[in-house]
Amino acid sequence: MEHIAIQNKKYTFSPINQLDIFCRCQLRKDPPYDRVSVGDLVYPLMDGNIICVVDVSYVISFEFSNIKDVIKLCKGTSLYGGNVFWEDMKDRRYATVIRISNNRTLPKPIIPRARSYGHGWITLDTKEKKSNWLNL
Repeated sequence: MEHIAIQNKKYTFSPINQLDIFCRCQLRKDPPYDRVSVGDLVYPLMDGNIICVVDVSYVISFEFSNIKDVIKLCKGTSLYGGNVFWEDMKDRRYATVIRISNNRTLPKPIIPRARSYGHGWITLDTKEKKSNWLNL
């Protein structure tokens, strides 16, 4: 499966083409919760551009009561020291931690025709979504 991960600049602590982790903390079990698998491809989107693609190498979705449980899973990554992120996520209840590898810069940036209205994660589960987000 392929996905679009919409990145918030406020919570992106390394250059987009050097990302090593995605972490989503939410109030509900919204995507990517239980919708991502090892081997999936993710296209990070920031500032309206997709400039790279990454492989999912590890994923876990779970309910948490203490943000420290999520922080432990992010130790050693670019997100680990992002105190503003953890402070903003502490009252959420569901987390998906996705370790990524094989970050590949695309030959040219993709500027998707599609737009997201509040969603931070898009699963490209139909031909139409894939075409609109990746301009195929």
